[in-house]
Amino acid sequence: MQVQGLERRVRLTLIACAAALAGALAVPAASPGAVTDAGYPPPESNPPNNEFTLDTPKSKKNGKATIVATVPGPGALRAGDDVNDAGLVRGARGYPLPKPLLKPTTADATGAGAVTLTLKPTKRAKKKLKQRGRVTANAEVIYTPTGGEPASRFTDVKLKRKGK
Repeated sequence: MQVQGLERRVRLTLIACAAALAGALAVPAASPGAVTDAGYPPPESNPPNNEFTLDTPKSKKNGKATIVATVPGPGALRAGDDVNDAGLVRGARGYPLPKPLLKPTTADATGAGAVTLTLKPTKRAKKKLKQRGRVTANAEVIYTPTGGEPASRFTDVKLKRKGK
C-alpha cells in the first residue's frame, strides 16, 4: 500500500521537474526591435494589403461587361455572380436559390495597378437577354494578395444585347 503511494509521489515529482525544466528551456519571444542571435532583426509578420477598388462596370453590346479593379500589389482576382457561391441548393426557408447570371472569371495581377476582368453571361442570362434586351446581375469580385487574406467587393452589372 505504501509502495503505491511512494510511486505516485515519485511520478508527480518527475512531472513537476519536467515542467520546470521545459519552462527554463523555453525561448522567450523576441520583442519588436530586438536583435536575434544571428545579428539580424526578427522578420516582420505584416500581412499584405488586400484593399482594392472597382471602377463602374462598362457594358459591351455583345452581352459582356468589363470591370477594372485597381489593386495594391500582386495577387489573384476572381469575379462572378454572388448567388450560390457556397454550392448550396436551398435557401434559408427551403426555396431553391436562383441560378447565376455571370460565368466565373479569373485574372492575375503581377503588381500594383489596374486589372481588367471580362464578365460573360451564362446560358440563363443569354436567354433573358434575348427576351428583354438587358439583364442586371450582382457581381462579386474577390482579390487575394499573394500570401494574404482575400477581400471582396460587390457591384451591379448591366448586360446589354446588340441593338438595345
